[in-house]
Formats: sequence, structure tokens, C-alpha cells
Amino acid sequence: MSRKKLPDLIMTLLVSIAGGWLFASAGQAGEGLAPYPSFAAAEAEVRDLAQTRPEQVQLFIAGKSAGDHDLLLLRVHKGDGIARPAALIGGGIHGDEYIGNRTAMAAAAMLAAGDDPLASQVLQRMDVYILPLINPDGYAATWESEGKGPAKKTRTNQNGVDLNRNFGKPKARLDMPLGYSGSRDPDSTRYVGPAPVSEPEAKAVRDLAQKYRFFAAVDFHSSGGMIIPALDDDPGSHRGLAKMARAYRQAQANRYLIVMFPWWLPIYQGSMEECLYREAGTLAVLIELGQSKDFERGQNVSEFWGFNPRPPETIARIAKDNARAALAALLAAFEYTEGKTEPRPGRELAGNFP
Repeated sequence: MSRKKLPDLIMTLLVSIAGGWLFASAGQAGEGLAPYPSFAAAEAEVRDLAQTRPEQVQLFIAGKSAGDHDLLLLRVHKGDGIARPAALIGGGIHGDEYIGNRTAMAAAAMLAAGDDPLASQVLQRMDVYILPLINPDGYAATWESEGKGPAKKTRTNQNGVDLNRNFGKPKARLDMPLGYSGSRDPDSTRYVGPAPVSEPEAKAVRDLAQKYRFFAAVDFHSSGGMIIPALDDDPGSHRGLAKMARAYRQAQANRYLIVMFPWWLPIYQGSMEECLYREAGTLAVLIELGQSKDFERGQNVSEFWGFNPRPPETIARIAKDNARAALAALLAAFEYTEGKTEPRPGRELAGNFP
């Protein structure tokens, strides 16, 4: 697929956000998921951002997916050679939630542009690592099926594992009702996998947490209009997560509901946020993007459009609003932690899922 040649990718991204077209390279006319970019275009967008601003943006390969796709990782920094604490922004761990990828890339573009006061405050205090395509297998499968494939293939990785249930859970725990803590059935869309952190994508996230000790993280999902902090296990972390969630909400034009479990209630899902907290003490928050009015729902509407808004102006509004809110949340976490973090010892994982 040929890509549109642009003299300045950063300016194009920012203008597109303001004008309602968020994509540097959308799919060809007639493709079923336009205006979202194809998998090839979404990958190229990440690489191009690093090539356009090499003084502030670095591209790393964090690993390979189960389907042998690169796990692309951006580091956006001030560019002055000073080491700063690390924070993380993620998107697309469920392959059919394209709006999460768009929002993560909006945050990357905002940080890289260098002319936004909020972004400048963030980069003065921290380096921001961005994983915009945590599940490239699912993204590619969704694109190939034009969003009409079964969720078992589009939400999961190539091994059929729900990556956001694969991070393991402590032995002493409660599971969430209605299957939200995952399933041992390999045919389930929420299949947890054969063992904790069995999947290469989950291993890559865990390894990044151990290496960089992220003090804060924001991870974009869809849909539901909710801010969901990771389950923590002490009052101090609980206060920090609450502060972060409130900062996120206060920065939004369309405010979401904060859903926060008590720190003493051991309900686990095996999620990425729980892993980040366990491995590095990260103040990690999951965001369910969008509100009911933003999505198409009905008998003749594919599941894809129930998770992802269709109008370009709606996509741009959600991505821009939540990118800014994510940066505000990272700043609040920095104020609370001063960028310091420690792993949480003693949270023993089950050797196999019970």
C-alpha cells in the first residue's frame, strides 16, 4: 500500500486532530474500517514519528508477538541527555479496540510536537514510553476481516489468548464475577492462556516494567467511559491511584466515571495494570474510552463499531481529549511519587491457573 508523503508528519498529526482526521495514512478507499488505518499504515505511523523527530523520539522493538509481528515501543523525551523517571502509555491490547491505538498515538504526537505547555511539563519531569500496538496480531486480524471476524480471532493474539487476562493472579484472591477474570476454556474470548505470562506480548510488558520501573501508566481500552485504577494492596498506593484518576477526570471535556475497588478487596483479573503494579509498584490506570453516544449499536451493526466510533470528528475528539487527560494523570502521579517506585514483594503467582 502506498503511503501519503508528507513533509512534516508531526504537523500533519496535530492538524488532523484539530480538523477531525487523525490518521497520517488511512486505508484505501472502499476498505471496510476506514477512517481507521490498516495494520501496515498503523505500524508505519509509529516508525515515521521516530524518523521525523529523532532528537526527541526513539523507536525500540520490545519483542515479537505470537504472530511474529514487532512490538513497537516509542520513547519520547526532552532530548537534553538527562535521565528522568519513566512512565508508560499503552493501547491496543485488545486487537479490535482501534480507538485505543488512535489515542495512544495522539498522546505520542502531542508529546513529540514540542509546542504544547502540558506536554512540555510532562517531558520536563519524565520520559514517556508508548506501546501503541500491544496486540498487533489482533489488530491485523481485525483489519483483514474488516471488523467482521469473530472476537476470538480479533480481540486475542494469534494463540487465541486474551492478553489482558494472561498476566497471572496471586494464589490468595477472589475472581471477578461474570467471567471478567478470564476463562480456562481455550475457546473462550477471555481465555487466560496455558500459564501466567505465557504469551510473548505479556512477557514483553513484564520485562519493560522490570527494566524501566514505570512510576505511572495509562492504558487505553474501549468502550464504556470509565477510569479504572489497578487493584492495589496498600493505602498509600490507593491514595496515589485516586489522585491520578481524579486528575485524569478533571482534565477531560467529557468526564468519565471513576471505578475503584477498595485496596483490601483482593479481586484480580490478571490484567496488565496488575502486572505493572506487582512488578514495579506502578500507579497504573485503565481507561475505557468513549460514551454510549459515541458508538453504533444495533442488530445490524458489527461488533467492531460497537467498540470504535466511526465519524472522524468523534475519533479525533476522543483521542485528543483523552491524550491530554493521560498527560495530566501522569503529572499527578509524578507529584505524588516524585517519580519513585518499588516492586511489591510477596505477591506470589499461581504456577498454573486454578
